[in-house]
Amino acid sequence: KNMQHKKFNGLMLMLLILRRASCLVPSNSPLRQNIEFKKKVQVVVDQELRDRLRLIGKYRRRRLFLDKVDEQSVRDAIRTEVPALRHVDFALDLSKAPEKIRVMAGHVVPPIIVEEDSSPQLQEIKAYQMLSWYCYFEKKLDDDNVEALVSSLRSTWTPLGILGRTYVANEGINAQLAVPVETMSIYSNEHTQLFERLQKMNNTKLAQPENSLVPPLNLDAQVSYDEFLKQPPFKALHLRIREKIVTDQVHAPNLDLRDAGRDISPLEWHESLPNANIILDVRNHYESAVGSFNNATPLNTETFKDTNYKLDNILKNKPRDEPVFMFCTGGIRCVKAGAYVKQQLGFSDVRRLQGGIVNYTTTLKKENKAIDQVSHFRGVNFVFNDRMGESITRDLPQLNDKKNTTQQQEFDTRAAEALVNSARQEKDTNYELYQYAEKLSGEEYGVLKKARLDAMARFPHAAHMLCGPIQGKFLKMLCQISGAKRVLELGTFCGYGSLWLASALGKDGQVITVDRDTRAAEIAQTHFNAASTHHPDWAKIHLIISDTGEFLSLQNLQSYEPFDLVVLDADKKGYAAAVDSLFQAHLLRTGSILVADNTLWKGAVLGFDKAGASFSSEHWIQREQIAREEARHFALSQGTDPDLAEREAKQSVKSERRDRALLQAMHEFNIKIRKHPRLDQLLLPLRDGLTVARVIDDPSSS
Repeated sequence: KNMQHKKFNGLMLMLLILRRASCLVPSNSPLRQNIEFKKKVQVVVDQELRDRLRLIGKYRRRRLFLDKVDEQSVRDAIRTEVPALRHVDFALDLSKAPEKIRVMAGHVVPPIIVEEDSSPQLQEIKAYQMLSWYCYFEKKLDDDNVEALVSSLRSTWTPLGILGRTYVANEGINAQLAVPVETMSIYSNEHTQLFERLQKMNNTKLAQPENSLVPPLNLDAQVSYDEFLKQPPFKALHLRIREKIVTDQVHAPNLDLRDAGRDISPLEWHESLPNANIILDVRNHYESAVGSFNNATPLNTETFKDTNYKLDNILKNKPRDEPVFMFCTGGIRCVKAGAYVKQQLGFSDVRRLQGGIVNYTTTLKKENKAIDQVSHFRGVNFVFNDRMGESITRDLPQLNDKKNTTQQQEFDTRAAEALVNSARQEKDTNYELYQYAEKLSGEEYGVLKKARLDAMARFPHAAHMLCGPIQGKFLKMLCQISGAKRVLELGTFCGYGSLWLASALGKDGQVITVDRDTRAAEIAQTHFNAASTHHPDWAKIHLIISDTGEFLSLQNLQSYEPFDLVVLDADKKGYAAAVDSLFQAHLLRTGSILVADNTLWKGAVLGFDKAGASFSSEHWIQREQIAREEARHFALSQGTDPDLAEREAKQSVKSERRDRALLQAMHEFNIKIRKHPRLDQLLLPLRDGLTVARVIDDPSSS
């Protein structure tokens, strides 16, 4: 023990000497620079930027040790210590440095509410610009920079209301997006700045597209907002890190993607094609089945992994000096295919359609050409979003494919779905009727419209959670007809429904609304404050941030008076328990109205009603085991990661089980309300199903 104490004391003495060493060195000595203790700086990332980047705890607050505390030194240190901020435009608040430095979001703000002359103005989304782009890096990025790139894209695109699907890998980026036309100019500017930052900070250059500092945007069709809602090409913004942006063979040759042939413009392609002998359709068989260029040879692949093998067979007897024309949907697949044809198969002249079929058809339309008459592409362009297909011409192409003589008659499911989708001429009558009813159902106040648009801008993936103008007007009318003055709403979201209720009650009424989502609640509160200023004759709204189950505890409910109207729109599986709690606490009295939203659950309750009882836990365990085994076997056969395939299969079964449990709860709730002795109910097929029930006298009491 004595020896341990001596060692400890000796260590402490050495540390003390080192700590005071700077005092022993003259201030003008060069040695002092090496032993001078660095300045401690506390860096805190603002909540908005945390949310955008989805920062984990250790990156939200960082302690830095710097030689000097100036803006450039702090920026460099932050980008080193917090990878997610490497490619993000951020601002610094140095007013309290070095004790505390705030890192804030840059200049991009949610665009739907814009400031003009210091007053908020509404800016509605009129249409979405469908676009795609890709790039391959000359030198592969390391994993930290890939994660930083994903964070940068998410933080920039989310406030702009962008939806889509983007894959980021060490080799490059593959993006398919829907950008609101109102924010398109901001997006284009941010797109350019991102790659300028990449080149400046990491010396990141592009291998493809060739001769490009910034990947060009491949503009597709513009889809009106109404059409977009009817059949959304994308329902959310998904950014995924992948091993490759285009998955080729497991043991693919190491190719220099800078040497992948020559990009030729759509107009040059259009003029050259009639004289071309080798035209390769570098897409999968179900894409070629519904549309292609005349005289093209389809590779008929199932996935892109089969491409090199197919190219070997198709080109084995072709002269190596013969020009090879190739195309795909957007150009990205032709880069790897072109590099393989040049470097492995030895063809000297490879010509790739710049921007693919999308750019070709867009260019012909811009040239004011009658595309159905002049286009060399015939049929439907299969696109990889929920639109499935875009019809270019009414007829299908004549393909150079002797082995597939039935190609024009027999499609697989995906091809048929694309063809049906593109040829669909009938309008969605129900949707048009809904629009008609919305226009003729009374005024949507400015503060309500602002709340709705703001929610759609901030939460585009959750915009369907808004009750909408017709349902909002319906709730208002229910309050007015029943003379309600006290309303309880379970599920606030961004406060749109709450505002409709408040507009009906008058200034002596009260709306109590409950939600556990603090971020959405903060947004709702700003709209409530605005409503109280612009509409002092509306009821006061009291917002409670709480879990629904905790709020509905009997002990908590004892402090409340009975309600005239109750709206259930949160914790769908807890609807039945909520009704029981409200009756036990005597908060529903004779004449009160109960409203429950989403009670048809996208129509799935009908299928559950026919299917019968729910599955046991043993069923789901067995289901998961089978799914994981099948996924692993398939992954091994395809040469992909079997562990990842198992995890995805497990997650899929888990999601299916959760959805079925929710569906069962909703079906049982509907039955419970139908049989409840104190409720006289009506289930309306309005939007996602709306149940309205009136509390009647207890039959047993008479």
